[in-house]
Amino acid sequence: MRRRCERFPGALAALITLVVCVSSTALDGAVATAGPHGSLSVEGYVVGWGGGAGAYLSDRRTVDEIGVDGVEVTPDADGITAVAGPAKKALRAAHAHRDTGELLVSNYSDSLGDFDPALARRLLGSDVHRSKVAAALARVVRRQGWDGIQIDLESLGRPDGTGLAAFATQLRSDLPSTASLSMAVMAEGSRASYGRHGYLLGQLGAVDRFVLMAYDQHGPGWSGPGPVGALPWARRAAAPLIRAVGRGRVDLGIAGYGYLWRHDGSGRTVSDARARRLAGDAARWHARAGEWSAHLGKGTLWWSDHRSYERRVALAHHLRLHGVAVWQLGSADPLGRAGV
Repeated sequence: MRRRCERFPGALAALITLVVCVSSTALDGAVATAGPHGSLSVEGYVVGWGGGAGAYLSDRRTVDEIGVDGVEVTPDADGITAVAGPAKKALRAAHAHRDTGELLVSNYSDSLGDFDPALARRLLGSDVHRSKVAAALARVVRRQGWDGIQIDLESLGRPDGTGLAAFATQLRSDLPSTASLSMAVMAEGSRASYGRHGYLLGQLGAVDRFVLMAYDQHGPGWSGPGPVGALPWARRAAAPLIRAVGRGRVDLGIAGYGYLWRHDGSGRTVSDARARRLAGDAARWHARAGEWSAHLGKGTLWWSDHRSYERRVALAHHLRLHGVAVWQLGSADPLGRAGV
């Protein structure tokens, strides 16, 4: 579930009550009264190579499950990387507080600094590779006590769709019956577009839950400055997914970070706290997008903070989704702290 730029730890913000009649332009006023998250499940993502347990413990009263960004498909697409000690520590921390933990498997490439579509194709296009990776993940679940697996294969194309569905089916068969299987999906505007990007939603019945990554609408390297994931854009992406798989199988992914676009064309990821410090008095709230921006001497900032989180929780309530999932604990605002 990493974005295309830097990797770093993140945190979760506070929750709100059920809100009715939440058009994307009305959400700002709809959360005037905050309260519990009600029936929504809350997943918080943590990184598996360090700091994940601490990030989780800061928000454990809100989080029901942690998603640990913990293993990658090996370059030969024949196996998975080892689960690092900090990832196991994060799982133990979750279990100590009676929360669950799922392990993310991705096609992220450290050498590319991005998700590797060629690696995904090598995995998904081979019966042998799919079987070996599924078996390896099932062994890790059994030996280490994970509560489930989340498939986080990104930057896919139409040719990957059949293999992705077959991989999910194989993994469901190999996993213990008590283990969950979820899938992160990149946001698209129509069912046809989901299919063009490898998500054949009608063939993914083996998946228990889908996390809609409603972020990275804009970002340095693939677009000019703009919202990380504007509310109207998130609603449009959610609609075809809900129609295809049912609202009870969808979590709304929420960004807890921002981006800085520098005038020289470079850019980087920033935490909410860092964005707020950089913006100072230049911070401007955009009610329709549900995010902040600031135009600075060094460039343009957009970020999604605690206030943004509240509005997306309201949207998830309105859409009657299964829950929300925050990328990622440690970069987002601390629990209960307001934005600017």
